This record gives sequence, structure tokens and C-alpha cells, in this order.
Amino acid sequence: MFLPLTDKYAHSQIALDELNRSINGKLKKSILQEAIQGRLVPQITEEGTAQELLEQIKLEKQKLVKEGNLKKPLCRILLSTKVTITSTSRRLEIEKDIT
Repeated sequence: MFLPLTDKYAHSQIALDELNRSINGKLKKSILQEAIQGRLVPQITEEGTAQELLEQIKLEKQKLVKEGNLKKPLCRILLSTKVTITSTSRRLEIEKDIT
């Protein structure tokens, strides 16, 4: 008579132990997902969207680079550099056009 109850209790205890082990990770993932989706705090329409904020940041960075207050990232320099390579009789010529 008591054996089914102890089995039921043991099964419940195992499930509870597993839940206790995994709850922190699941809670963290859930909170991060809610934050990414903008559901943790009320959204203020005057602040604009995340896309608009990213565009403002991009424009501000371009302004700072143009003013000389911020260096252009090397990868951007390399991507914006036009390189022409010509080979003439064992001589390699490299022409760079930085825009």
C-alpha cells in the first residue's frame, strides 16, 4: 500500500530537483528574450524604434570620424579602399584609391 505512494513521491522529488537545477538558466533566457522583444518596460513612442536608434548612432559615428574625433575602423578603411594590381615583367604595382 505504501510502495506506490513512495514511488510517486520519489518521482515528484526527481522532477523537482531537475526543475531546481534548470530554473536559473531558463529564467535568464526568458528575461533576455523579453528584453530583446522590448517587453520588460513600456515603450515610449517618442524614443523611436531600435532601427531608428541604430541609424542615429551610425550618423553620429560618421560625423565624429569626419571631424577627426573618432578614427575610422581599419576594416572599414580596407573595405573602402580600391586596390588595382598589375603585373608587368616580374614587377608588381599596387594602386590604392582611398575614398
